[in-house]
This record gives sequence, structure tokens and C-alpha cells, in this order.
Amino acid sequence: MNPNASQQSSDGLGPAVSRLFLSTIIPIFGLFFLRLVLASLPMIKHAAPISELNVTPLILIKAALDSVIYFLIIRFVLGCSQHMKLLRPRWIELANIVVLAGCALVATLAYSGYELLCASLAPAQMEIYNWVFLAVVLIPVALIVIIATRHMDLFTEIMFGKLSAAVSVPQPMPGFAAPAAAQPAWNPPAPPPSAPPSVDFAEQQIRGQVASAQKCVVAARQTAENQRARGALNGESAESLGKMEGYLDGAVKSLDRRDWVEAKSFADWAEYEANRIVAANGQ
Repeated sequence: MNPNASQQSSDGLGPAVSRLFLSTIIPIFGLFFLRLVLASLPMIKHAAPISELNVTPLILIKAALDSVIYFLIIRFVLGCSQHMKLLRPRWIELANIVVLAGCALVATLAYSGYELLCASLAPAQMEIYNWVFLAVVLIPVALIVIIATRHMDLFTEIMFGKLSAAVSVPQPMPGFAAPAAAQPAWNPPAPPPSAPPSVDFAEQQIRGQVASAQKCVVAARQTAENQRARGALNGESAESLGKMEGYLDGAVKSLDRRDWVEAKSFADWAEYEANRIVAANGQ
């Protein structure tokens, strides 16, 4: 399996996340600046509390602006998760962790942001307030731990893939040059560049790879059926079976769209999940 297949189909992930980040961070800075300006205005800073609510206008304004900031953060993590699921199908669990981490971050910020508002509206309920936010923060953290534990092989694979990509191309030492005596006195003419493979040749290669993945999927299906008949189909194999079918369906649809890079990526991951099912049967 080519470990860089999904990277080829996700070249747009970095720019997409960068655009989403800029569209989030710029309004957040603007809201922070507006928050500081409004808090410094004397008519707001020294305004008397509203009699019915026992809340000052400054507390209400800060809570309203903070709510918009929290919304922007949630929109950012949801957008990142969506891009990861679309451009890197293998990273679904990592995309879920991004959403959960964003929820935990927003809950932590909201605890401080709404504390004065809750203390003004219902001072007797502060203990409930503390327990509610503790649960809201701990639930996504616990889910992150569960997902990371169940899919440790995926995260290990991602980390080793990044490290391998970082060290695969050696960089020359700064200031180092080969001795002049070691350099040839003349440079032989470079051979003419070979023509790139034609589109038809690339299409044949990708279609052949998808066909190979289909054969692996058929074998994995039979293996899974045998495991199910013996009552030995565990949860991990069942999960791999569902992912395998989804990846194979994505590969076939990508072929119909003539998207060769995406078809190759889906075929690689379908074959990977199929091999996992067959390997689990041999254990």
C-alpha cells in the first residue's frame, strides 16, 4: 500500500484550513477589540445594574460578544473536521477528535465568560453551574481518550508517516561544497527528458489498482463471513469491514468521475482495511 496516497488526494487540505482559520481569527480579533472599546466607554463602564435582572450592561455586552466568539470557534473546528473527512477519508477519527477538542476548549472558555452573568442572575445556583461545566468539559475529554485508545494504530501510522516524510529528503549541510578536484572538468550533456506517461496509461494503472483492491475486498468479505459464522467477528474487524466497503465505493465513484488520484487513494485504503481483516483472521 502506498502510505502517501491519501496525501496526494488531500493537497487542498492545508489551503482550505488556512482560509478557514483566517476567516475565523480576523473576526475574533475584531470582537476582542470591540469588547475592549465598549468596556472602556464611561456610559457603559459605570452604568447601573438593570433592576429586573441585577446585571450591568457591561456584563451583558461581554457575554453577548463572547457568545459570538464561541460560535466562531465551533464553526472553525466543524469546518476543519468536514475538510478532513472529505479530503482524508482515513482521518475520520482524527476529525472527530478535533471537534471534541474544540467543544472542550469552548466549554472551558465559556465557564469564565458566563461566570459573572450567572453570579448576577442566580448566585445561589453557582454550585450547579460549576458541576454542569465540569461535566461539559470532561465528557469530550473522555471521548477523546476513548477514540485515541481505540485507534492508536492510526495515530501511530500518521505520526510515523509525518516523520518519514520529514527525513526522507536529506538536506545539504549549510556552507558545504564538494572539493573542486572532485568535480568533473566538463559536464556531459543531459539525456533528453522522457515523455510523461499518457493519460490512457495512467488510467489503465489506476483501473488495475482498483480491480486489485476489489479482489482483496472479495477475499476479505469471505473471511468476515467465515468469522461471523464462527462467532469470531470482533468489533475491530466489523469496523474495518464497513470502512472497506465505503472506500471501495469511493474508488468506483472516483473512477466514474475520472478522478484518478482520488480513486487511487480510496483503492489503497480499501485494500489496507481488507488486509487488516484477513490478518485478524490469521491471529
